[in-house]
Amino acid sequence: MWLERWSRLLALAENVTVKTCMGFPTGEQLANVDVTVFYNANPGWSAANAATMDAYHERGAGAVYLHYAVDGGKAPDLAAERFGLAFTLGSKFRHGEFDLVFTQRDHQITRGFPALHFTDETYWNLRGDVSRLNVLGTSVEDNAARPELWTLERAKSRIVGCIPGHYSWTFDDPLFRILVFRAICWAAKQENPDRLADLALIGARWTK
Repeated sequence: MWLERWSRLLALAENVTVKTCMGFPTGEQLANVDVTVFYNANPGWSAANAATMDAYHERGAGAVYLHYAVDGGKAPDLAAERFGLAFTLGSKFRHGEFDLVFTQRDHQITRGFPALHFTDETYWNLRGDVSRLNVLGTSVEDNAARPELWTLERAKSRIVGCIPGHYSWTFDDPLFRILVFRAICWAAKQENPDRLADLALIGARWTK
């Protein structure tokens, strides 16, 4: 449902062309792409796909990993190197209410945002070196602030990891949409991070 709804939504923007695939994309599918948004359980992750992403990063194209797209599968170290952080054996999760607290108020993705309250799913104890990341948002789990939104610059590429996104209602939240749109624009190296902002209410099932 997400693939169907968001591919149609993003295609409404000016000068945006959307291509979709199920499962991990091939090198051919990633060719001539400015930014790729991953949103699935990442079942196809492998060492071969890690090499595909290395070539993709060297080309300078961006990547946005939403929710369980950060699953590291059988190669969590390879995933963490390329995603920033990766869900793996020993990682924790919780469904429920939480505040996403922004730690970088001057970043293009989070500029002007207060803390946001969600009913969704958080992850923590993820594989990876947090010191490599620019952590933009955290939630408190096990009495500590845990990264839930981050950026990583690797080779020539910009990468965003965003853990919220378990429930479909989260994607109908206009403010969450703005965060995701800005993440896409930042990863694609767009000068205007809000060039997709006009899409925030289109088709959203929300009430004031």
